[in-house]
Amino acid sequence: MQTVPITEREIGHIISSKKSTISSGYDGISAKILRLCGNQISKPPAFIVNKSITVGVFPEWLKYAVAIPLHKKGDVLNMANYRPISLLPVFSKVFEKAVYCRLKQHLQANNTLATE
Repeated sequence: MQTVPITEREIGHIISSKKSTISSGYDGISAKILRLCGNQISKPPAFIVNKSITVGVFPEWLKYAVAIPLHKKGDVLNMANYRPISLLPVFSKVFEKAVYCRLKQHLQANNTLATE
């Protein structure tokens, strides 16, 4: 598969399209904060994404999540009434979207994506 590098502009667009949530992963960076400075800091994420695609390795620091139990309903003392929520670093979501866009582009260009 021949890859076209992810541009800083694409990273900026991905960042600006994220919902402005205040929740954050272990890194403490929320999507809201990232959106405020997305265009100014899009160069390093673009470099990391492109390097990762070239090397074929997903950065270890983007694999960690903060798991939080969220109460559904019923008795708060019963653990069966909770479901886990995993808070990922916002950069891992940006990375995921960038790779998704490139993979989709490749599949469409080679007519291998089923559209039905």
